[in-house]
Amino acid sequence: MMYEEVKRQLRVLDQMLSMHSALRDRYARREKLLTLGIMGCSVILCTVTFLPDDALTFVGISTSAKRFVIGGFASIVFFLSIAQLCVNWGKVATRHCNASEALAKLKHQYRAAMPTTGTQSSVCAELTQEYCKVMGKLPSIPDRQFASLKAYHLRKVRLSQMIDSRVGCPLWLLKLLLMWQGVRGSKNQDQEGDNS
Repeated sequence: MMYEEVKRQLRVLDQMLSMHSALRDRYARREKLLTLGIMGCSVILCTVTFLPDDALTFVGISTSAKRFVIGGFASIVFFLSIAQLCVNWGKVATRHCNASEALAKLKHQYRAAMPTTGTQSSVCAELTQEYCKVMGKLPSIPDRQFASLKAYHLRKVRLSQMIDSRVGCPLWLLKLLLMWQGVRGSKNQDQEGDNS
């Protein structure tokens, strides 16, 4: 019974690892795009500010419109800077990154202990204790994102199994096949393999 609980915990932490990794990548990408937007608008603002008035006529900007262009890009830079402080996507990405690292380390401990877990209840108890400790420190998964992140994890697991059983098949074709099986409601015929 303890062994079945440890296997369930491994499945849950594998799912949580996928979720936190996806959120880490998502928020890091958003932070990078926001930073690049601020930098890009700042470069345009500086360039337009220091260009001579007659140089702007070549790109269709009149001298009187120059003030509006400068004001517009200054407003965009100001808004994006405030937005970056408010959403703080970099900090959120770091929290999910730390969670991913903790879960990956715990998953490695589970994998190393699994061969002996079936016969030793003390190993099961140690793993369960460490599981509760790590899971209690994780940032929460937003409720509105849970279902889509779980679907992402299950697709990732299934795609990994398909790659193992169909070596040499193009990845894009496997993704199409997976999508088709999902639409048809096909049941998983492959044995569940290594999901890492």
